Amino acid sequence: MKINPPKILPKLEPVESIITVMDDGFISHGYFENTIIDEEGIREFDGCRFKNVQFFLAKDHRISFVDCHFDHCEIANLTLANISILRCVFVECKCTGLEIIESYMKDVHFERCLMTYMNFSKTKTDHLLFEENDLSYGSFNDMKIKGIEFKNNDLTRCEFFFTSLNGVDLRTNTIEGIAITLNDLKGAIVDTFQAISLSRLLGIIVKED
Repeated sequence: MKINPPKILPKLEPVESIITVMDDGFISHGYFENTIIDEEGIREFDGCRFKNVQFFLAKDHRISFVDCHFDHCEIANLTLANISILRCVFVECKCTGLEIIESYMKDVHFERCLMTYMNFSKTKTDHLLFEENDLSYGSFNDMKIKGIEFKNNDLTRCEFFFTSLNGVDLRTNTIEGIAITLNDLKGAIVDTFQAISLSRLLGIIVKED
C-alpha cells in the first residue's frame, strides 16, 4: 500500500517561540526540537517537523496536523477527539495511552512506535500503515477503515469490535489474545498458526494426537 508522504520544505527554520510564528492559530513550515508544546490556541500545524518534542494538549483541543513528521516525540496519555491527521509520519514516538477518537486520519504512517493501550475507536481512516510498532492492548473498535496495513506489529490483546478486517493481512503480526467477533474477522488473511490461535473464537478445541 502506498502512503503519500508529507509535503515538507527541504529546509525549515527552527522555532524558538510558538507565539511568534502562530497566525490565527495556524503554524506553517516550522522546525521544533527539544521543546514542549502545550499552547491552547493552536488550530493547525502544516508542513512542520518535530524532534524530541513533548505534547500536552487538552481533551477538547480540536487540532489538525497536515504534512508533518514526528521523530522521537512523546504524545502519550492524551485524549484527542474530532481531530485530523493528514500525510503525517511518526517514527519511534512514545504514544502509550494515546486516544484519537471520532477523528480522521489519511496517509498516516506509524513506524517503530510504542503505542500500548492506544485507542483509535470510532475514527475514520484512509491509507493507514502500522510498521514494527508495539500496539498491544490497543483498541481499534468501531472504526471505518479504508486501506489499512499492519507489518510486523505486536497486536497482543488488541480489540477490533465492530471493525471489519476483511482483506487485512495479519500474517507478520503477533495477534495472541485479540478480541474480535467472527463477523469482523471474516476475510482477514492469517497464517496457519494464527488460524489455530483464532479457532478459540469458534469454540474449537485443537488437540494433537
